[in-house]
Amino acid sequence: GNARFMGLKNSEKTKAGSAFANNTHVKTIKMVNLHLDDEFAHALGKAFESNKTLEKVDLDSNAFTGEGIKAMFAGIGKNSAVTELHLRHQSKVTASTDEETLPTLLESNKSLIKLGVDTRNQLVKMKLDRITGANRDAAKKGIIKGERKRTDMEQYFDKIAANDDTIDAVELVGNARFMGLKNSEKTKAGSAFANNTHVKTIKMVNLHLDDEFAHALGKAFESNKTLEKVDLDSNAFTGEGIKAMFAGIGKNSAVTELHLRHQSKVTASTDEETLPTLLESNKSLIKLGVDTRNQLVKMKLDRITGANRDAAKKGIIKGERKRNDMEQYFDKIAANDDTIDAVELVGNARFMGLKNSEKRKTGASFANNTHVKTIKMVNLHLDDNFAQALGKAFETNETLEKVVLDSNAFTGEGIRALFAGTGKNSTIAELQVRHQSKVMASTDEETLPALLESNKSLIKLGVDTRNQLVKMRLERITGINRDAAKKGIIKGERKRTDMEQYFDKIAANDATIDAVELVGELQVRHQSKVMASTDEETLPALLESNKSLIKLGVDTRNQLVKMKLDRKTATNRDFIRKLRVKARKPK
Repeated sequence: GNARFMGLKNSEKTKAGSAFANNTHVKTIKMVNLHLDDEFAHALGKAFESNKTLEKVDLDSNAFTGEGIKAMFAGIGKNSAVTELHLRHQSKVTASTDEETLPTLLESNKSLIKLGVDTRNQLVKMKLDRITGANRDAAKKGIIKGERKRTDMEQYFDKIAANDDTIDAVELVGNARFMGLKNSEKTKAGSAFANNTHVKTIKMVNLHLDDEFAHALGKAFESNKTLEKVDLDSNAFTGEGIKAMFAGIGKNSAVTELHLRHQSKVTASTDEETLPTLLESNKSLIKLGVDTRNQLVKMKLDRITGANRDAAKKGIIKGERKRNDMEQYFDKIAANDDTIDAVELVGNARFMGLKNSEKRKTGASFANNTHVKTIKMVNLHLDDNFAQALGKAFETNETLEKVVLDSNAFTGEGIRALFAGTGKNSTIAELQVRHQSKVMASTDEETLPALLESNKSLIKLGVDTRNQLVKMRLERITGINRDAAKKGIIKGERKRTDMEQYFDKIAANDATIDAVELVGELQVRHQSKVMASTDEETLPALLESNKSLIKLGVDTRNQLVKMKLDRKTATNRDFIRKLRVKARKPK
């Protein structure tokens, strides 16, 4: 019964239904008594087809017809995650012909175990009960319509393959459950690390791992950039498996330690001889444990890891300089590190000591960043190369709000590049580029208003211009933007309401929202403690600003308080009725 939601346009309500299509965080939807119609139902039904996270959906007491119910059943038929769906008490009646199609639409579903829908046809009801009953029985047996439920161990490696950030180390020593897996599942376990970016340590010892696992893990090494320490002692690799892992490590740049001792199978001499060649291109491995009988092979392997150790001590990786702290800082920004939301460097000597190519890279690092909102890079001798890179980054960046680049060394070329990028940007509200050590040419000044003309967000601008006409034109642009911002309009576009932005976040897969509940009811009756009279008297005032509560249950002895609370919920009910009438009127 949420009044703000019901006040949305129909097109926005439909977008709210579509918002769940690619969301991976929301598990529960409770949208009750909101006059949701068939357009919303079609959008949500379509979203069900691709959504793999939703578990419980409660849409009771809305205004779906048979068409809308069918659309949602069609979506649920292609869904494999929703376990509970409630569609009772709709204000519209479902036609008999629509009812009869529901079991067929739901037939292929494997997950739904609880269903609430009003049907007059008892045969339809029986068929639907049979489907959810079969799913319940399958769930109890750990089987989904003939498919075996994956074991805990299989699901553990599924999580690693899905890059679950809760797992940063794997330690399995003589684990009976792992050894009980099928060979195909063990091979999948090896492949699971290919695209994982969280696991740093693997210790899988005494598990009878064979060459198939080794080939899968070796292939995974080629693309993995996170693993650092790998211990696979006391397994069953032959020379073939050892070679496969060495080949993968040869193409890896992160693993520093690898242990493959005490295998139950013997490595052939011919296989041993190939190992140094396979490892030759590796730059990161500094510690290696592998059993070799050939002393020349052992010496060659020691030479490779020794060279890597020496390079690591000197901060050099086979001729490549180790990146310093400042370079790594901007690498993090380029990698969209969520721990950095502001950059402030004023006269920083370490930054000014960077090569020009690195400074240019720092400008480009903001292109796809979604966390940094403020840049303050002042008195750093930044030049036009940096300005061009940052201007280009502005075009794609959708997060930056404030950029201060005063007291640098931009010429007119650099200023123009920044203005061109800002012209295509929709989030920057403030840009400061005053007090540059280089003078801007008059011809460059004259181009600035045209470059900034299409911008809708900039409301504060600091730039040194001698041409008063240019200055006036720039102030006119920022003035129009300021006026539009005050009115909640961005050059003719209405500012989106809180409710619209809420569903925008869901559509953007915001991790902070894992459940949606829009209701207008609060029940706090029958408490074991007695409420003091003074507390009772404060309740109406506390509730005064609320507009959505239409049903309230609370025990009060003060009749005046009770009357005030009743009056408040009644006022809210009248308000919502008016909104519904308004929503039904044609445009």
